[in-house]
Amino acid sequence: MKKFLPAIFANLSASLSEILLMAASAWLILKSAEKPPISALSVGITLVRTAGISRAVLRYFDRFFAHKTIFQFLDELRKKIFLQATQILPLKSGKFFEGELLHKLTVEADLKKDLLPRVILPISTAFFVTILLVILLKNFIPMIIFAGNLILSKLFKIKIADDTNYREKILDFYEGRDELKIFGENPAIKKLNFEAKNFANMQEKIFNRQLNFETLLKILNACGIFYILLNLQVSRIEFAVWIFIFLSVFEIYSAIPQAVITYAKINQH
Repeated sequence: MKKFLPAIFANLSASLSEILLMAASAWLILKSAEKPPISALSVGITLVRTAGISRAVLRYFDRFFAHKTIFQFLDELRKKIFLQATQILPLKSGKFFEGELLHKLTVEADLKKDLLPRVILPISTAFFVTILLVILLKNFIPMIIFAGNLILSKLFKIKIADDTNYREKILDFYEGRDELKIFGENPAIKKLNFEAKNFANMQEKIFNRQLNFETLLKILNACGIFYILLNLQVSRIEFAVWIFIFLSVFEIYSAIPQAVITYAKINQH
């Protein structure tokens, strides 16, 4: 977990700089509408410039540390899988097959490499931003929204399209390619196309179900944020600033369901 800390810190810092940029921009625009002396806007102008530059720099470091950690993790994972495979060689001994090894080295390894960018980073950033909101607002509603996203996403039963039949037909087609050249490929191609369509239909149904669930959570998040805004006892300008802050926070919370679903997919392999 320690090797993930630089990426977590960079991602959180970049997200906070984006929130600061939104808030400072909103304050500057609304304050300018009052036509104050330019000196009264100097702090806002400085914050916008600082937040804009820091956002670009921090987002670069976020990508740098995340990708560096991801590729290191992927190399370690593939090496681990290969070393496990070498202990049960030969591969066609009946205990382990080449196709299973290839699947682990590609599909499963690629899926598990998403642990950092698609699971750890969005959830850790959302958690720390929530803690900051609770402290600033002295209100536990943001924590309820965060916990609600996690719990509901956990309860959502994720399914993975079963590609077993499709992969079997591909392997059969590959292994029997010499015979098919003699007796004709059309029947085998029709079976392969049929399984491909079934697999595509399963994926589409799962995607639509997941999309509907994420849309429902976004509506619930919006309701929670709207409730917080209604109970804010602040000036007109501060209220507008908080609206822009929560627009950024809304995007951060929107990544939680996909993070939990991705984690469930990783655990299923």
